[in-house]
Formats: sequence, structure tokens, C-alpha cells
Amino acid sequence: MLIAEGILAAGSILAGFPFKELFDGHGVEEFFRELAEDASAHHRGNEAVPEWIKLLPTVMMAIGAYVSYVFYIRPALRSRGTRHQHQMLYSSCSQWYFDELYDLIFVRPAKRLGRFL
Repeated sequence: MLIAEGILAAGSILAGFPFKELFDGHGVEEFFRELAEDASAHHRGNEAVPEWIKLLPTVMMAIGAYVSYVFYIRPALRSRGTRHQHQMLYSSCSQWYFDELYDLIFVRPAKRLGRFL
């Protein structure tokens, strides 16, 4: 497999290198230099953002991790009683239908494309 990948990599490099200027264009270094300067200027402007807003994603992640721990990891709380006590929270965590949505958007179209090809 490595030999086949090596041949494909060498072919793509050899085929793409002569046309590099068509993809990059002239002045690409200047474009990225200006982009980096704009990004650093934007970053300096973030100093006015309140500290609690900067910490909000971390706090929300910690709350989500704790809820997941309570309902899925900690064996003592996997009992029927705890799920029954917090039914609304438990059902909202487990009924967002991510698997069904992923299946509808990605899996089924990929299977149809595979069958067609």
C-alpha cells in the first residue's frame, strides 16, 4: 500500500508543480502577509471583551462534561431512580437525534452514491 501511495504522491507533485503559479498566482506571499497582519490587529482588539465572555465556552463545556458524567459514566447514577428524578434533563441529552440526523445527511446519500457507482 505504501508503494502505491508513494507513486500517487509523486505523480501528484510532478503533475501539479508546473502549474503552481496558476493556483497560487503572483503576489501570494504579500496576500498572506497582509492577512496575518489583519489577524494580529483583530486579536489586539479583543482585549476589550469582558473576561467572563472569554471563559463562557470553557464553563459550558465543563457543565456538559459534568452532565455526561452524571448520566453515562458514574455507575451509581445509572440507576433508574436518578434518570426518573431528572427525566427532563436526561431526555433532552439523549433525544437530540444526532445519530438519525447524521444517518440522514451523510450515511444514506453515501450509500446511494456507492450503489450508483
